[in-house]
Parts: sequence; C-alpha cells; structure tokens
Amino acid sequence: MVDGIKEEAELWFMDGPFYVRIFTKGRERWYVECIHSRKNVALNPACGEVVEYSTIVEPMTMLKSLLSVAYETINQCKKNEWTLSDLDLLITRSNQMRSRLMKLS
Repeated sequence: MVDGIKEEAELWFMDGPFYVRIFTKGRERWYVECIHSRKNVALNPACGEVVEYSTIVEPMTMLKSLLSVAYETINQCKKNEWTLSDLDLLITRSNQMRSRLMKLS
C-alpha cells in the first residue's frame, strides 16, 4: 500500500477475532475499519463481520504509529526473553518499513 501497488490490507490481532481492514483512496488518505469477525454464521445469525469503528487517516501518520507499536512489541518480547519466529519476522518487516519510510520522508 505504501508503494501504491495494493489497494487493501488486513491486519489481524494475534488472538482474533478482531482485525483492521485498510483501503486506499489515493495516496492522500486511507479508510480504516475495525472489524469483529464472528464465526459460525449458520449456527448463530448474529455471527458475521461487524464494523465496530471506521475512520479516515493520513497514511504516513498511520504507518509511523504502526511502526511505533511494532517496536514496542519487539522491546517487550525481548524484555520477557521471548523468542518466536513471528518475532523475528516482525523485526525484519519493521526494519524494512522504517527504511522505506525514511526514503519517503
């Protein structure tokens, strides 16, 4: 999305069933939806996806915020001496994003 190639992304919370869906509307703003995904629609009519909150954001502000949260997560995991393959991936992707943002600034 940063490069203008993708127009939509989903960011799932670790423990589900919540995620954030982001849509691009040009390079100037992104639309963000916070969604509660309820399973087993066949068993319970109240199931399905519910948009709990939506807003419009400036992309660079959101990216900087996401990067800040990613580094805070990394620091807390290191502080607790947790080693996970997901953590290694988060470190790699966060560093890649930081490099890309620095080029855009």
